Amino acid sequence: MTKRICLIGICALSIFFIPVRGLSNSPIQKTYLGFSIGFGLPKIPISRFRTPISILGGGSLNYRLGTHMALQLNGYGLYTFSLGTLNDQSGELRFNLLWVSMDLQRRLRGLIDEGSYLMAGVGRYRLSQQYDNDEDILNTMGLSIGLSQWKRLRRVTSIFEIRWHLLFHPSPKPQVVTVNFGLMF
Repeated sequence: MTKRICLIGICALSIFFIPVRGLSNSPIQKTYLGFSIGFGLPKIPISRFRTPISILGGGSLNYRLGTHMALQLNGYGLYTFSLGTLNDQSGELRFNLLWVSMDLQRRLRGLIDEGSYLMAGVGRYRLSQQYDNDEDILNTMGLSIGLSQWKRLRRVTSIFEIRWHLLFHPSPKPQVVTVNFGLMF
């Protein structure tokens, strides 16, 4: 318990030392706070169910480590609507996911656009799978990789991201592709 309190205290104090727009002499903004919405496509390992479409939402804190690198902290939730089966069997499956992750971003110069980034990260995922009345809740680690596109529009920056998530458990390992659009301030 004492370690958690110390860690929370260090994180809270570090927020005061992060340079924000207006406080830094650099023309490049150092810290962005953003909110995103989008959809996800989970790969369900049970073959009789259709590939579901899910909605997701969340927020992120992005800290620039220079002109080519950035560190991004994310918190998202993904909700899947009731899924039907491929055949006419009865049964209902839900696949919901919450996660917190940290990504390292690297600018892709000259490949797509000046605001394009390659992302790789690791996160903690909470998977909730429910089939009819049987519900399994599992906490697991996972990896994510993706592409991010930033576009500066006057005072607001828009962001478009595509990510692939691989969860380490349960077996076979669930995968999710997420596509989201957001605004960074």
